[in-house]
Amino acid sequence: MTVKAIGATFKGSRQLVYKYVNDPKHPDRRPLFQKARTDSADALAEDAMEILDAHADDSVDVQRANNRASHRRWLAGLRDRAGFGTKAEVGTQQLNIGELHLHALQGAQRVALPAPVIPEAEFTVEDV
Repeated sequence: MTVKAIGATFKGSRQLVYKYVNDPKHPDRRPLFQKARTDSADALAEDAMEILDAHADDSVDVQRANNRASHRRWLAGLRDRAGFGTKAEVGTQQLNIGELHLHALQGAQRVALPAPVIPEAEFTVEDV
């Protein structure tokens, strides 16, 4: 049941339900509401399974059932992330080696190195 439907049951609105749940004079209501939402995730997952298991006459019915079941699975994931949520994706980082090398060259101090001293070697050229 949606929060809007609960509000309508008491001739009220969604805002009335949230005001009741979040009343600072009754801090025990919010955890109970959260538990009810988590428990409803199981019901949504079961509904999704029943929808997919139901007989479909044609491809339009199959697609409609798949969409309805996917939406219920998505709602279940929102209501109970630990049980039905998707795992967080690991962030990927792309490295551009050429850009890093260029940056390192631009930041490096230019230092003039002394030319190496090469001792003269004595050698003879033989006629061949």
